[in-house]
Amino acid sequence: MTYIKQAFTDSLTLDSVKAHLNITFADDDDLILGYLKSSLLYVERSTNRVLRPLMYEAEDDELEEFEYDAVSWFCLELPTRPLSVLLDTTEYTSLNDFYIYDSADSLLYIPYDETVTSITANCGSVIDDYSEVELINQARLLLVGNWYAFREADMIGSIKEIPTGVSRIIDILSGPNV
Repeated sequence: MTYIKQAFTDSLTLDSVKAHLNITFADDDDLILGYLKSSLLYVERSTNRVLRPLMYEAEDDELEEFEYDAVSWFCLELPTRPLSVLLDTTEYTSLNDFYIYDSADSLLYIPYDETVTSITANCGSVIDDYSEVELINQARLLLVGNWYAFREADMIGSIKEIPTGVSRIIDILSGPNV
């Protein structure tokens, strides 16, 4: 059984965040990247929504043959039923009845083919509305800016809470009309 790695390309880059923070030096790049990753998780958990595209990938060296009832399969562990599966460059959907997803065990079964070198499973994305992506990115920029500015608990003055703008955006994204 193979666990498929999640592939994710963030729409916010280190350069765009550094521009937002008005930072031109590289000394804090790792710190800022950590805040950037944390900001996505913060917004996801605050809105109780998955904001990342749920794409999972397995490469040639990770694919194992699995035999069941005299039939050979690729057996892959996924958190949810895929909308489509890409074998190298050929895409299949569940409508094709090409693959089987066992929701009880979170396993995806694909007929084995020795010529296949990669499998990508598209499990969907909750966010496909451009305006929502922009709201999410604005909240994340505000969070990263806040965390970067107030990263030490011993700063003079009071510890800052989450910026009001972030709370308002999360309220919008969590609302019933989303």
